Amino acid sequence: VHLKPFPVIARREMLTTRSLTGQASSYGAFTLVVIRGCSYDDAVVKEPVPQTSYERRTAVVIVNPVAHNVPSRKRLDEANAWLQEQGWSVVWRETAGSDDAQRFAAEAADQRVDLVIGCGGDGTVNAIANGLVGSESTLGTIPAGMSNIWAREIGLDKRPLEAVQKMVLGD
Repeated sequence: VHLKPFPVIARREMLTTRSLTGQASSYGAFTLVVIRGCSYDDAVVKEPVPQTSYERRTAVVIVNPVAHNVPSRKRLDEANAWLQEQGWSVVWRETAGSDDAQRFAAEAADQRVDLVIGCGGDGTVNAIANGLVGSESTLGTIPAGMSNIWAREIGLDKRPLEAVQKMVLGD
């Protein structure tokens, strides 16, 4: 394994808020190793380390266009642009009937898509979850329904950009 000095100052600043002393931790495409008693300047990065569950960085976004409170196209485009800047290949699908969300999700799972995002309400999310049963694909949501009970329970932001950032990066 080739070790080299920690190269990204911005990433170092983000990591200073995390307690990593004495342990290894995955962060994006890098693994940061901090040795007890060393500073972040002494940290090393082993590359490449595809330890994320999103190693292929593929996503399908399933939008229910008739859901209440669907975000504006501009807001959805911001989320799409951010995902693509992060190296994600994103496919957008729009439902036209009641069975489409589940079918689209099942097709995504068959293609081993990393992340399947529902843009709709609880009914849309439920249909997508049913389509993903038994797969390794991860379910995410951009809240766009009337109640969004599930999204509120897990603390997802209603703004598409912030929601996808939380899905990809975590807290």
